[in-house]
Amino acid sequence: MKNISNEFYDFKKPDFLIVGAAKTGTTALYYYLRENKEIFFPNEKEPNFFSLRFAKKEWQDENFNILTLEKYSQLFPRKDSKLVVGEASTSYLRFPEWTIRSIEELYDNPKELKIIIVLRDPVKRAFSHYAMKVRDGLESKSFLDALDSTVISKRCEIDYTYDYVGFSMYFQQVKAYLNYFDNVKIILHDDFLANPTEVTNEVCDFLNVSQYELEKAGEKFNAGGVPKEGFAWLHELIFHPSFIKTTLRKVMPSSVRWWLKSKLGNAIHKELKITPHEYEEARKLFISDINSLSQLTKLDLTRWLS
Repeated sequence: MKNISNEFYDFKKPDFLIVGAAKTGTTALYYYLRENKEIFFPNEKEPNFFSLRFAKKEWQDENFNILTLEKYSQLFPRKDSKLVVGEASTSYLRFPEWTIRSIEELYDNPKELKIIIVLRDPVKRAFSHYAMKVRDGLESKSFLDALDSTVISKRCEIDYTYDYVGFSMYFQQVKAYLNYFDNVKIILHDDFLANPTEVTNEVCDFLNVSQYELEKAGEKFNAGGVPKEGFAWLHELIFHPSFIKTTLRKVMPSSVRWWLKSKLGNAIHKELKITPHEYEEARKLFISDINSLSQLTKLDLTRWLS
């Protein structure tokens, strides 16, 4: 892998990263912060540049990821921009070693980069992740079968996004960021959901930008689900793999695609719900990790254990 620190492009590198976790509200936070006139976000959410540069070839689909500094630099304003620049990719929390390695190569003072982490009840996060795959026609197994370690291992030979469990094992991932970076803000999904304006403005304080009134507070983004009666055909057209989707991906910025999918999805979907049995069985996988995370962060995570 070519070292990126010796390459020069005229762009302002991100001042902060929203690193994850996936399915915790990072898309909502991305859109909320884009409303602030002092903040710049690229149109591409999830470029995955810092992490997937070091991934195996099967995970480096260039239709979804930006893997070269040349292409990454084109997402951002010029170096002399006065805006506070952000970027959001949820693979960064899942793969902290790769992400930090890339950041060390690109930044003169990497520890000063500000990091935002959003965490959610790991079972609910995993189920939301699973429901998104069901929505997109990419998941046919039951939730509990999809959490089986052998199933995950086999699937991840080709596609790491099937690691529903790994994305919810926060302790080691969060620890890596807290140990390396000087400025890390952790947000709990439940708090963000209950008070989106208040939490977003706490983030603004963290970033040293002005607070503001949200226009889209409470709006759902990128939710999973199954089609309501009579909408199966539209659901399949929008969410399942197709030539039309592949073509649009090449000409339409991801922020626009995500916004359209969210709007249409909210209209035609009903929620896919986890059963009490599924929740209790899945929770057993995460109890030790939750306890370790709570000790590390001093956060009260008892709600995730009850």
